[in-house]
Amino acid sequence: MTTPLPSAALEAGLYVDGRWREPSGTAHAVVNPATEEEIASVPSATADDVDSALAAARSAQREWGRLPAGIRGKVVRGGVLRYTQLRSVYHYYGS
Repeated sequence: MTTPLPSAALEAGLYVDGRWREPSGTAHAVVNPATEEEIASVPSATADDVDSALAAARSAQREWGRLPAGIRGKVVRGGVLRYTQLRSVYHYYGS
């Protein structure tokens, strides 16, 4: 019996510069090795997608570095909290 994937996992794309976008590359199938059933597909980034992501990251790093350490800490703690909330989804795919 195949366990259905959470719907959030099926909505894959590239998160670049604060927004979701469609990848330029082709999708790759995710296959259950026990059943050889395709259970999902994930986006594939091209070199242009990576270049766009790196340019956005460089720009964001300059802004991030100007923020006070206390603010950066709150943002990081918020990310940890969100990860904790979604941990079961992450562990589902890691097992």
